[in-house]
Amino acid sequence: MKKRAVTGAWISILFLSGTITSSRLIQTRVSVQDSQLTFESSDIGEAEGARIAFESTVGPADFFKRLRRAEAPSGSKYMHDSDEVRFFPDHLVIVIIAVQTSTLSKKKVSHNFMNELHFDGHWKRGMYLRPVKNLALQAKLPSYFSSSLGEGWKYYLDLDDTEVPLDDHLVLDILSADNKRIGRMSFSLREKTK
Repeated sequence: MKKRAVTGAWISILFLSGTITSSRLIQTRVSVQDSQLTFESSDIGEAEGARIAFESTVGPADFFKRLRRAEAPSGSKYMHDSDEVRFFPDHLVIVIIAVQTSTLSKKKVSHNFMNELHFDGHWKRGMYLRPVKNLALQAKLPSYFSSSLGEGWKYYLDLDDTEVPLDDHLVLDILSADNKRIGRMSFSLREKTK
């Protein structure tokens, strides 16, 4: 919980300072009466003796914008306007922002290391994991940015899969060039805590 607040604060500062800007960045928080649903994740990873904060957002925005959870006698269900929805869209775009600041670590990770990161995804239901059908980076190299707060990289991923229930979780491993896991992000639709 504390890790999430620190990471979110740095990303918020970078957004507010104008360091991170993109017309492709998709917000996924949606109103549900007095609460919000979120499908995003964060983690702090370690690489080359340095600490890196990872934040994410997922789209398409038009899907998440009007999505809400409704309680029924048979359990929770998801509504998109007045229609019940059971599955995620077949195509999702995941934006991952990696930030290295001097408050996280005195050591610096190399640009080559960050350029060679790749990702592996699984859907999780209960204790069972199954690989996503297709997860690919949109570009060979991430977008790089720098500010007085630190250095950062943005990765855009396309995830294609069919008939994935909205109750499933997405587990995304962040891997180095030699396939060492340096971070793991877990996504699930949940109400945002205030």
